[in-house]
Amino acid sequence: MIDTSGTNVDAACQNTPANPCGAVAVIPQDPEVRSELTIDVLQTGIDIERRANLWVSLEEGVSRVLERAKPLSALEKFDPALAETAAQLRDTHSKVGSPLLLVPIVNKRLESMYAVIDGSNAALLDVIEADPWALFSEPEASPNEGEVSVGPAG
Repeated sequence: MIDTSGTNVDAACQNTPANPCGAVAVIPQDPEVRSELTIDVLQTGIDIERRANLWVSLEEGVSRVLERAKPLSALEKFDPALAETAAQLRDTHSKVGSPLLLVPIVNKRLESMYAVIDGSNAALLDVIEADPWALFSEPEASPNEGEVSVGPAG
């Protein structure tokens, strides 16, 4: 999770446990700038989650999130051990009316997991406490693009 102070995240967002703010990391697309960022991360140890200037509100970044998202069925194929979890999520959120999608998130304690989102608006519906990075490092995914972080400032 990110501390939304000093970011481009909407100041009106309360960012409390009852009303978490969604935020999207916008990683530079310019190869030179991206390379400089990577070197700086390696040299300083300050990763994307702690770089407030790279974050925008979920509303502003929703299209990036939906582009990055994978269908819930991809999880079942990738990790059959999570098939029952996926089925339970489908039952729980059957009234959503749009596809259930997955994106990687990082929480306040810098733990990675899957966010289950509404395929129409990227609203957070649930989380799956399992490492998402292997699934999202498959060839069609670009590392770190569309990463979503939600929750209280810390």
